Amino acid sequence: MISELKTVLSAYRGLSEAWISSEKNTDEYLASVCFFENMTYRLYESDKTDPLIGLRMAVRLWRRLGKSPQNGVVPLNQDGKIVIVGGLLKTSALIIRYIQGNSSEKVHSYLAKDFIATPPSMRVKIFVAMLPFVLKQTWRCLYKKNRVNLALAIHEVFEISYILNYLNSNALTELYDWIPYEKDSNFLSLLAQKQGVFVTKLPSSGPLVTHNRFMLSQQLVLTTPYQYEELVKYGDTITAQKVLRWPPQGAMDYGNLYKEKRQTTSKTIGFFSHGSWIRKQEKHAEHGRNVLDAEKTILSFLGKFVEENPEYKILIFPHPREKKKEISEHTKAFYRKCIGHNKFDMIASELTTSDNFEKADVGLGAFSSILYERMFCGFKVLIGNIGFSDFPMTSSKLNQICFDEYDEMKLLLLHYSNVSAEVFFEETGLSAYNQENKEIT
Repeated sequence: MISELKTVLSAYRGLSEAWISSEKNTDEYLASVCFFENMTYRLYESDKTDPLIGLRMAVRLWRRLGKSPQNGVVPLNQDGKIVIVGGLLKTSALIIRYIQGNSSEKVHSYLAKDFIATPPSMRVKIFVAMLPFVLKQTWRCLYKKNRVNLALAIHEVFEISYILNYLNSNALTELYDWIPYEKDSNFLSLLAQKQGVFVTKLPSSGPLVTHNRFMLSQQLVLTTPYQYEELVKYGDTITAQKVLRWPPQGAMDYGNLYKEKRQTTSKTIGFFSHGSWIRKQEKHAEHGRNVLDAEKTILSFLGKFVEENPEYKILIFPHPREKKKEISEHTKAFYRKCIGHNKFDMIASELTTSDNFEKADVGLGAFSSILYERMFCGFKVLIGNIGFSDFPMTSSKLNQICFDEYDEMKLLLLHYSNVSAEVFFEETGLSAYNQENKEIT
């Protein structure tokens, strides 16, 4: 591990040089932009103004090094050659099933990057080896504006070193990156490829421009036609020798429910939440798009629409973060305030969104992968792209279902709530998004 650590620290210096270099068309430069400038969800919004965040991350690293390394490793098949890098442990089973089912390859193991550690016996040795770097990062955090990026690098350097060591120790030749939106993802890709590892990236179903405009890999998995449109536009910052089309992430768990057409609840409008208000309350990092204002505006539009058209009803599909029992009343109060009245229902907390698509005839949302999953399963969707100047692209067929004003939404709702799903996909030209009659493997 010390050998890999030295390699990563040396590469970090090269990344720093690439960031300030006048040469802007190299893979190293693209990786450096992500590493030093991109946002991250791993730290809070308030950490951006905390000059001591570097010191805090150093202390967290010391504590982390004393934990069992098995905390972040899910061993699977010793004959497999694939290691999956994810963020969390709780979603590992779904991720493993998705990748094994679509790649038809054996997975050796899953690494939860947020939890990997080293045995206590290695604690001092690794920390001492990292100490000069840690001290330098801690000092920089006192005055640098990108202190969050610099502070998090303390853990990222350790994590990348661990992953490279794990690949070497187990003679693994393929890495599937489930979290390409993380700012160190491209740095990991460059180093893994240098030691002969084939890297595949799997972005979520949302627009690539949000978090994945820069991706360096040998293989890329896309899940929507819109992402293929983006690939044409951003081909200079997204590299891959091979591009695959897979179903949306998670489709193996719910897709077969909709192989046969299911009757929707007429005159019911489903709002699919991104949970922006609770994310802000929990002080999550901002990603540069004001999704909260967009969601509030859509909800106010819906409130006005059902007042004018009382035969319709609103059904809220809450984000998992909004389903906590301790905030249930707070959640209802938020929707009541945004909608302007009590004429709405909510999907019960114990029900999953993807298993209950048929409860709404038309689904609306601002920013959520679930909207593309819903279209994949053959259901109607409208998107409120309020305040999103770069989505969708002007030439995209997604513009057929987007709105940013009340009258636009009203016309779309009145029309598409009175036609079948088949007519919806035909008229909008979005049939390529609908795979409901194809078996999901």
